[in-house]
Amino acid sequence: MTYISSSSMTSPLRSSILNAQSALTQAQTEVSTGTYADIGLQLGGGTGHLLSLRSNVDALNTYTQTNAVASTRLSATDTALTAMLSTAQTLSATLTSAQSSGSSLTGLAQAGQGALEGLIGGLNTSAGGQFVFAGTATQTTPIADYTATSSAKSAVETAFQAYLTANGVTASTISGSQMQSFLSNQFASLFSSGGWQSSWSSASSQTMTTSITPSQTASTSVSANQGAFQTMAQAYTMLTEFTGDGMSADAKAAVVATAGKLVSTGIAGLTEVQAGVGVTQTAISQANTQIGAQTTLLSSSATNLDSVDTYALSSQVTQLQTQLEASYSLTSRLQQLSLVNYLTAG
Repeated sequence: MTYISSSSMTSPLRSSILNAQSALTQAQTEVSTGTYADIGLQLGGGTGHLLSLRSNVDALNTYTQTNAVASTRLSATDTALTAMLSTAQTLSATLTSAQSSGSSLTGLAQAGQGALEGLIGGLNTSAGGQFVFAGTATQTTPIADYTATSSAKSAVETAFQAYLTANGVTASTISGSQMQSFLSNQFASLFSSGGWQSSWSSASSQTMTTSITPSQTASTSVSANQGAFQTMAQAYTMLTEFTGDGMSADAKAAVVATAGKLVSTGIAGLTEVQAGVGVTQTAISQANTQIGAQTTLLSSSATNLDSVDTYALSSQVTQLQTQLEASYSLTSRLQQLSLVNYLTAG
C-alpha cells in the first residue's frame, strides 16, 4: 500500500527554510556590523587573542582619558602662572623705578594689595571641579583670603606689634635697620613652611602623579606650598602692610628694597615652576601620540581578525533571499494540494 501525504513533502522544505532564515539573519547582522556574529565559532582558539587585543585598546583609551584630565589641569595651571608672572614683572619694574629715582612711594600699598589678591586668586584656580594648586587635596581651597579677620593678617600684625614693643619704637619712628631686621627674621618666619601652612595654606605639599603611559608617570599638578609662591606672598604682604602713610621713610625704603629682591627671586621661581609644567605638558602630548599609534595598530589587528567581507556577504544575502522566496512559493503551492487534485493529476 502506498501512502500519499503533502506533509511528507513539505517537512524537509520547512527545515530548509528555517536553516536559510537563520543563515540570512546572521548574514544581515554581519553586513550591518561588519564583524562576525559568532566570534568564538569563527575564530576558535584565536578568540583569546582577539579579546586580548580589545582589552589592550580599552586600557590605552583609559590613559588617553586620564591624560585629557591632566592636560586640562595643567593648562589652567599654566594660565594662572602666566598671570602671576605678568603681575610680578610689572611690580618689579615699579619697585626698581622707585628705588633708582627716589620717586614717591605713594600707591605701593595698594599695588602690593592688588598683587597679593591676584596671587591668592591664581592659587585658588580650579578646573574640572578641582583646585589645581591644592596638590592632592583637590577639593580644598588652597589659600585663605587675606582679610582683616584672616589668621595670616592677624599673625603679621601681632608679630609687628610685638617687635615694636620689644624695641620701644612705633611705626612712625622705626629705623630702616630695625625694619630690615624685622623683615628678615620675625616677618620672614611667617612665610616659612610652618608659618605658611599654619596661617596661609590648606594645600597638600604632595602633588598629583598620573600614569600617562603604561610605563611612564608624571607629576601633573603644582602645590601652593612651593617656595616661589611663599616668596611672592611675602613680598606683596610687606608692601601692603608697611608702605602706608604711618610708616617712617627709612622703614619704607627698607621694605621696598627687600620686596624688590624677593620679587626678583619669586619671578625666577615662578618661571621654573612654569617650565616644569611645560615639560609635563610636552610629555603628555608625546605620550598621547605614542598611545594613538599603539591604539591604531592594535585596533587594526583586531579588525583584521573579526571583520567580514561585506561585499561577499551582501551577495550571500541576496542569494538567501532569492532562495527563501522560491521556498515560500513552493511551500504555498504544496499546501494548496489536495487528494482530489493529486488523483486528478495522476
